Amino acid sequence: TALSMDTNSDRTITGIVVGQLSPTQYFVWCQESYPGKDGVLTTNPENPVLLGDWVSLKFSKTQADLYFPNPKNVDAPPFKASEYSVIPDIYRTDAAIIIRVTLLQELKENQEEIDHSVFGKIYNNNKLEFVDGTYYLTIRRIKVENNRDSEWVLENVRQVPEEPPEVVVNGIVAAVDNKDKDLLYVWLPLGTWLKMKLPRAEMNETYLECKDYWEIPPFYPTELTGKNGTTLQLKLKLRIDNPEKKEILHPIIGHIINDAIRFEQPGKYELTIVRAKPNKNSAIQAVWYLRDAELLLVGKTSQRPQDTPPAVALPKQPQNLKKAMVIRILTGGQSEVIYVWLLEEHCEGRLYLNSTAESHGLTVGKVFSAPFINPNQRWMSTGPVSHVEDLYLTRVNRTGGIDIQVNAENLQNSDDAHWGYPWIHHGHFGDILDNRHQLRNREAGQCRMWIRRAWVDREDNHQWVVLEGIE
Repeated sequence: TALSMDTNSDRTITGIVVGQLSPTQYFVWCQESYPGKDGVLTTNPENPVLLGDWVSLKFSKTQADLYFPNPKNVDAPPFKASEYSVIPDIYRTDAAIIIRVTLLQELKENQEEIDHSVFGKIYNNNKLEFVDGTYYLTIRRIKVENNRDSEWVLENVRQVPEEPPEVVVNGIVAAVDNKDKDLLYVWLPLGTWLKMKLPRAEMNETYLECKDYWEIPPFYPTELTGKNGTTLQLKLKLRIDNPEKKEILHPIIGHIINDAIRFEQPGKYELTIVRAKPNKNSAIQAVWYLRDAELLLVGKTSQRPQDTPPAVALPKQPQNLKKAMVIRILTGGQSEVIYVWLLEEHCEGRLYLNSTAESHGLTVGKVFSAPFINPNQRWMSTGPVSHVEDLYLTRVNRTGGIDIQVNAENLQNSDDAHWGYPWIHHGHFGDILDNRHQLRNREAGQCRMWIRRAWVDREDNHQWVVLEGIE
């Protein structure tokens, strides 16, 4: 008899897909089940799951009391579920024959038992040795024997490298303290006149003391104006494609407040901005305000890149026309950041536009051309974009990123350079890791697959991986 669903007291359980029973039924681990008693999820073909996926399962109170007694009971039946949703990985999870999860954890010297909020007890069965510190842990799931209270064991630990004690940043000298002429207020996030070395431990402080700095060429024409010549003024070139949008976002300067200037039409403008305090009582030291705007070129973004050079003209930075794919679009308030993959350089970059990506015909998966620069080893562009096209079959995944269907040849054996995983090379996406062993038995010939950007084994290792092999 089916259990009735009490919608007033539903309970949600989070789990990991750890095995497959049939084409539509999967085994799911969750912390609430007795160790070794995986439940069975019956899936909808329109909402598929893969091994290693994290899922959110819904149960009525009656079902939850039956399947998940407190305390856990070995006699409780394995749960059965059909109401579910696939959710973003809470921790990076690799699934082949063995389920492995990577997480960040503080450890004591040679700790034998780890209490974790999601996985419960994690045992150091292999007697791995380590000192006190913060580590990336790889844990794996084992078969439970002798009524053990956990099925997770520690497989590997890698200490988080210590960050350098100092950070080098660029900044603008923005004001002078009248009481102490040697004290300068410096605008830290974006680069202009100074390169400074600052203590990392103090980076979140409101005011930072810097005594190690050196002068660099200005990024933009800069003047001191105002009654006493103490107001900082910059001149920038920027395209305004949506004149009615008051918010101005510059890829280097950031937000510019516009409370007085009206743009009559789309076009390329020279903007005059000043640094000023919002009001006398404000705790904010200063922000950027738009003082003037001069129209230089009428019309929206040209389809010919040479007609409209980028607004960001960093010194000694050649502008190169590159082909890139949109891999993610993040929107916050009225701001938008477009993450792209440069197809020839095999690296990520950022595209900043003064109007929405959609207004330029860009959505996740679109390929386009634009002039890019590479300041501080970070590719970026402010357009104009051209030649928007579809080169690959793509789909937006549940995290808002992109899955791409590609063909590649000659699967290579695992090696240290690829973190111990088999890999296959692609002309546009570089070396793709088969960390879930989806291409097993396809060492020779061409392979067709879905790929995705994912974290591999540690927090700072973002790679293209094989999501699913296609027969």
